[in-house]
Amino acid sequence: MFENNIIQRRLMKRKSYMDELEKAKEDGKDWKVRQLEGKIYEFNAKYYPNIFWNSSEKGTYIKEKKVAE
Repeated sequence: MFENNIIQRRLMKRKSYMDELEKAKEDGKDWKVRQLEGKIYEFNAKYYPNIFWNSSEKGTYIKEKKVAE
């Protein structure tokens, strides 16, 4: 139950960043767009990293990027 609250909070924070980004794009505030893109990048790097540790099989490896279809 506690973990779900943490995940929910992270998703709400990311959604708020995305909503603010859309609003800034509509308003034409370039500085705010750049600032929010940086925050989203840092958020994703912190909570959804591309490097995982799997010592039993390969050691360190990099997660492959998903291709949008």
